[in-house]
Amino acid sequence: MTFLGGGGTVGAINPLHALDLLYRKILTDIPADVLPTTMRILGLLVLYSPRLSTEDQARFLNLDQAFFYRALQQLHSVVYVPSTDELNSSLHIYHASFSDFLKDSNRCDKFSLNEKAVHYDVALQALHWTENSTPRKAFT
Repeated sequence: MTFLGGGGTVGAINPLHALDLLYRKILTDIPADVLPTTMRILGLLVLYSPRLSTEDQARFLNLDQAFFYRALQQLHSVVYVPSTDELNSSLHIYHASFSDFLKDSNRCDKFSLNEKAVHYDVALQALHWTENSTPRKAFT
């Protein structure tokens, strides 16, 4: 895989270089105060591919619907983002190369998904989700 990663000998050809530059540009255009939320959404989407509606995904991540959509505002060229009228639709990444890019720290630098952090965040949110959606029964 060093060929794709651009590693190996000096001057090795990386056929994904132009695509990586495009993906970096898209992510660089996201405001710094929004980027962490965008990366949380992308982490859930890339590593878990949830079949949740956008409304449920925002709720699962404990995000306000408006901020959820703001975090996705710059991603319309790489992620299908349903309109606010389509809250029952789900997000999906248009091409697997974007997911691959986000998972490869050699390709995406500071935009690399921290898989351990994503798993930790999802686990915490799942506990929160379960706690708030399951009726509690008193022990007798």
